[in-house]
Amino acid sequence: MCARHKCTIWLLRKHERSCPIGFAELTVDVCIRPPTTDVEYQVFQQARTFKRANKACGRWGGSLMHVSGNWTHFSQQLEGLTGVNALSSLWVGAVIEQAKVHTYGSQETSTLPFTGRAKGCAQYHRPTQGLISIKCNRRLSYVCQRVSLTASPVPNPRTYMFLWEAGRLRHAQAVRACRHAGLQLAAPATAAQLEEVGVAVGQSHVTAWLAGKYVRGAWSAGVYPGLAGAASRCVAMIPTRDPTVGFGGVLDSRGCRRRQ
Repeated sequence: MCARHKCTIWLLRKHERSCPIGFAELTVDVCIRPPTTDVEYQVFQQARTFKRANKACGRWGGSLMHVSGNWTHFSQQLEGLTGVNALSSLWVGAVIEQAKVHTYGSQETSTLPFTGRAKGCAQYHRPTQGLISIKCNRRLSYVCQRVSLTASPVPNPRTYMFLWEAGRLRHAQAVRACRHAGLQLAAPATAAQLEEVGVAVGQSHVTAWLAGKYVRGAWSAGVYPGLAGAASRCVAMIPTRDPTVGFGGVLDSRGCRRRQ
C-alpha cells in the first residue's frame, strides 16, 4: 500500500465519511487527487429512484452531479449539458436535512434555498431553475459526474495512478478495485510504457500489481520481456533505485494470492 501523500486514488474505509484533505470525490467511496483530471457530466433520461440513480452513476464511473454552493455557476453548467432540454426535472447529488443542502456522499453542506419537504432528496426543477426537496423513491431522470480519465497517447506520469485501500490486496482484488474506480491495472505494451511504469513505481516506493496473469504459457496482458511465468503467477513491479539511472522498477513474477 502507499502512504496518503504518495497516492493518486484513495478508497474510503468504513469509518471515513469524506475524502482526505487534498482529494476530491470520484464516486461515493472513491477519492482522487486533483488536478490530474477534468470532470465530465452526462444526462441520463431513464427514470430511477434517487438511490438507484446514484448507483447507475457509479456504474458509469462517477456519482450524481454535486450541488455547488455557487448556485449561478451550478445551474448554468447544468443547463448547458446535452440532453437536458428534453427534461423538466432531474435528480442531482444532494439531500436535504435540517434545512440544509448536503452534497450526497460527503460532509459538504450549504444553505442554498430550496422548496418542498424538510427532509428529502434534491430535484433540480428546470422551469424555475431551483431545488425542490421531494421523496427519494420518486422516479426521475438524473445527471452524473465523473472524473475524466482519458489517457494521453504519449505515456506520462499522470497516466499511472496508485490505488490505496485498507489492507494489502491480492491481484484479483486489485483488478476489482481499479474497475470500481473506473480504472484498470497498467498493462504496458511497449518498452517506453514499461519504462514509464517503472519510473512511477520507483518514485512511489510501492510494490504494485500490473495487469497480467500467466495462462497457457503466456501473460494474459501487457508485454514483459524476459519475465518467466508459471501457473497461478501474476505480474508485479518492485521499486528500486539505481545510482546511475535514478528511480525505477523491477518486474517480478509472484503468486496471485499474495497481498501487497
